[in-house]
Amino acid sequence: MFWYIFIGISFAFVMTLLGGCLIFFFKNNISRKLSTIFYGLSAGIMLATTIWSLIIPSINYAENLGTFSFIPGIVGIALGGFFIAMLDLFTKKIESDVDKQQNKNFKLFLAVTLHNIPEGLATGFAFGVALLSKDISLCMTALIFAIGIGIQNFPEGTAVALPMKATLGSKKAFLYVFLSAIVEPISGVIGLFLAKSLSGILSYVLGFAAGAMLYVIVEEILPEANLSGHNKLGTWCFIIGFCVMMILDVVFS
Repeated sequence: MFWYIFIGISFAFVMTLLGGCLIFFFKNNISRKLSTIFYGLSAGIMLATTIWSLIIPSINYAENLGTFSFIPGIVGIALGGFFIAMLDLFTKKIESDVDKQQNKNFKLFLAVTLHNIPEGLATGFAFGVALLSKDISLCMTALIFAIGIGIQNFPEGTAVALPMKATLGSKKAFLYVFLSAIVEPISGVIGLFLAKSLSGILSYVLGFAAGAMLYVIVEEILPEANLSGHNKLGTWCFIIGFCVMMILDVVFS
């Protein structure tokens, strides 16, 4: 189980770095069409993972509540969404201050770094629950969940690096990608231990991670998919990503 956790917590970090590596091969920005493919797939993968790996297990853990077993999940989802919303407000405040200093590179770096923290926490929560339950199948679903986040982070790494390349050069731009990505495994370890300390409320923890992911999907990933600009392409990529992750979740759960 240790290796599942290690790989899962590290995967998003590695994928972000791989995305950043693309600056060494691309002279120009990634096309909007390719970005739509990346984000459409990511949104579908993340949504399927949220449902089968977080929401359904949350309900199952609260079976002792009978017909009200959905309550911990709903409370957790609300808290998770609220947490990301508050983080967004904080990010916008920081961005405003950075704008005054006319430091666009630092603004982009800081915004993405802050964005990666709750993703790492959610991954750590998922693995923490699996570790507490000592259920290898639940650990596998946590790994699948981490894979969904990692796939989403691939284009993010590129998105951070490309704008910086023009002014800082490829090596320094990649360094910024590394610094923005390293917070994810760190927060993942923190989330892992937080889940251990909250063993009595596993359903709420799962709901919290689900709420955080739902907020990120709707607020950030889907808008980046540009469904209105490439409607059919983005929509079909979303459906494909959802179906693929649904199959993986069902097969390995």
